[in-house]
Amino acid sequence: MTVRFYSSLDTGAPALSGDLYDRLRAIFVACLVNGYGAKPAAGWTIGHDVSGGVSLSNGDGVINLVRTATHGVAVYIMEAITGGGSALAEGVNRRSAGWYDGSSVTERFYLFNNGGLNGGSNPHWVLVADGKTVMFCGGGGITSADQTSSGFSTAIYFGSYLNSLGLTGAATFCCLGGANSAGSGSTQCLGNPSYRFGMLLRNPYTGVVDQGVSARYGASAAMHSRAVSSMTAIPTLQIERLLPVRAGLMCYGAGVNGSATGTTAALCGYLRGLISEPMLCTGKLSNVLALLGLSNVWQSRCAAIGLPGGRSWVPIYPHEQDIGFFASLDAADWE
Repeated sequence: MTVRFYSSLDTGAPALSGDLYDRLRAIFVACLVNGYGAKPAAGWTIGHDVSGGVSLSNGDGVINLVRTATHGVAVYIMEAITGGGSALAEGVNRRSAGWYDGSSVTERFYLFNNGGLNGGSNPHWVLVADGKTVMFCGGGGITSADQTSSGFSTAIYFGSYLNSLGLTGAATFCCLGGANSAGSGSTQCLGNPSYRFGMLLRNPYTGVVDQGVSARYGASAAMHSRAVSSMTAIPTLQIERLLPVRAGLMCYGAGVNGSATGTTAALCGYLRGLISEPMLCTGKLSNVLALLGLSNVWQSRCAAIGLPGGRSWVPIYPHEQDIGFFASLDAADWE
């Protein structure tokens, strides 16, 4: 499949208006389904599209966005849609963070962008995708590359991952990032090990729907740092010696890794196209850009970074104290 890079700086990029749901819907439909300007669509399809709710499918699973507030969107995943008359579609095996059909859990998976992508100065976004997997990061309210307001930016990974046991189909559909309540979204992270609110359609070790009552999932990064909360300047580093590492998919919960301890996680697969670098992932994006000889401006968040050996990465840095990732534009990193 062809890996495609979309950005708010593109000629013909979708014009944004309305609340956060309206803006995310416009971006996702334009990039994944319709294409725009000279850029073809990534190859996803619309599942349903009604007032306040839209769903997209890659053939293995469905992601459903639902408007919850001006700055908030609830996210659900399901295996198939059986009825599309409401914002939250009727479907098979619907899930959202710790909630699933038939459970009493009130928790949901939320995306927030208070004053960032929707209403802030310099709203911007990047999306890297193929027909199976999507990485998105968007925000605003800044003039430099570092996002300093935790509610002003968000990152999400959804679609297929590479299962460690070789499972395929619905068993490889996931959604990572977000927050677990309808609060400010200050803890929404893609890879911070303290905040994992992601979800899978199937148990990553058995392929069955049952994942227990406390299953959680998140991206993992290789890090040369002891504390994510103490991001510092990046030491001198030879660019030719960068060590790209494929991001892993971590799970915790008694139903998936056998431990009821929320801090005990196990590897269940790898994320397609999402790269970490042990020195860069715990540094501020402004310091990463300085190391690479690039400008510390907000537009740098929306541009691909050329690296030695012909590699090209797109920064996925939601907040200055979140773990930073890169979306690779090399198809080999997606397999």
